[in-house]
Amino acid sequence: MIGWYATSFNPAKASIRLRLLQPMAYLREKGIDTELFDRKKGVGAYEAILFSKSLQSATLTLAREAKAAGTRVIFDICDNIFEAKDTPAKARKVERLRQILSLADIIIYATPALKEQISSRVPRIGALQLVIPDMLEELEKLGGRLSLKERFDLTRLARFHRTHAGALHCVWFGKCQGSKSGLVHVHAAVRELELFSRSHKVTLTIIGDQRTRYWSAARKWDIPHFYLPWTLSSFSPAMKMHNVAIVPVEKNDYTVGKTINRPATALRAGLGVIADAIPAYEELRPFIVLDDWQQGLHRYCTTHPRDDAGCQAAREHIASLYGADAVGSQWLALVRSMQSEAKASARMAILD
Repeated sequence: MIGWYATSFNPAKASIRLRLLQPMAYLREKGIDTELFDRKKGVGAYEAILFSKSLQSATLTLAREAKAAGTRVIFDICDNIFEAKDTPAKARKVERLRQILSLADIIIYATPALKEQISSRVPRIGALQLVIPDMLEELEKLGGRLSLKERFDLTRLARFHRTHAGALHCVWFGKCQGSKSGLVHVHAAVRELELFSRSHKVTLTIIGDQRTRYWSAARKWDIPHFYLPWTLSSFSPAMKMHNVAIVPVEKNDYTVGKTINRPATALRAGLGVIADAIPAYEELRPFIVLDDWQQGLHRYCTTHPRDDAGCQAAREHIASLYGADAVGSQWLALVRSMQSEAKASARMAILD
């Protein structure tokens, strides 16, 4: 049995869905015995414990217990925390990361760039190192029935769009906090939208998690804009009310290891995408617009994304590489490889 361990199993967090809950569900469908880690059972009840989105002191303690018990330690990493803001708390977290990586039998990275970054910071890693991308999801399957508040907010968004009928409706979505990624990068994109608005109508919706940060950021914006609180249930219908997703990203040591998730999510929702390029986005360059905001805005103003051949090709490309079967098969291959090794070791022990 494989146990999946994380500090939180909240499905509202994309990384929990894409790197824990969905892979685990896929493996179960394929007959693999796997569950959320149960502390009451103890580490000895599991062939392997897969640690995801957790770098607490308890994580390191549990990894040590697993190692001592002969249970495989697998660590899944999707962020480069070495590049987070320097604080005493960050220093402690980085040290725990180094120790957990030294205990790991297998390390899984979300992107090749992240693998390269972490490997350069933690030399002499003895674990098997793999890259398994995010398992992208169908937006229609997110959430459930809309609450009254969610319906009210979507109605307000629809009214905002009617007020600006005929505009190119753009959307940005994500966390509003942070100094190296997030809403902080939207300002440069807004300047491009303002330039475009001299000849074309354009709006911008922010789907985020902190209204006060939006208010602070938007005070000097000269284009019509709207804020929608992010919720699991309202995200999909809200995205489909727009034409284009903007993905401004400053290339720095934190963002360079990020995944394809953001533009891919927008494309799967039927939107066009204009983005700044980071390594994970480069494979989409033949299909969407990278690093040329005015060209991209004019392209999607002229041709609706649903009729854009590049967007359709991008969706097919994404499905073939990042859909449930494409990514799930990689998790399945890893688990079956571990099971084969365990059986071989057991036979050797019997022969000895």
